[in-house]
Amino acid sequence: VHFCPKAPDILASGSRDGLVKLWRISEGADGSLETKELLRFEPMSKAGKNPVTAVAFADDLLKGSNGSDIDYGILSIGTESGRVEVWAVPIPSDTYSSSDSEGIPKPVLLRAIPFNDGHFDTVEKVTLASPAPALIMRMDWIMIEARWV
Repeated sequence: VHFCPKAPDILASGSRDGLVKLWRISEGADGSLETKELLRFEPMSKAGKNPVTAVAFADDLLKGSNGSDIDYGILSIGTESGRVEVWAVPIPSDTYSSSDSEGIPKPVLLRAIPFNDGHFDTVEKVTLASPAPALIMRMDWIMIEARWV
């Protein structure tokens, strides 16, 4: 699990079921912690259910286009089979108008390291340090912007 550095109420988790989930953690009216699942997705592994063994956010968020209430976090994912992927995941603001997660855009795969170029065993930890997100985004920004609009 990993909290988003620029949106500390957002938590990413990965599990043996092969899913990545984003959660919003907030304080309820009675002071208790409330947890809401914002979205879930599967990495692009072609090997069926591939347990997710590591997740980590980059330090910065990408601003949504045209005054959107949704920014994007850069999330790296490692799997039991050794695959590493980097995704742009939507991070809705607290004021996002949708009452449920159906209106949240889908995550966008930015990079995947092919199995034959990657690890041959479980990825136990991933991290993204600056300027890695900027380098990833420079190459894909036009394509991603077209998908987001």
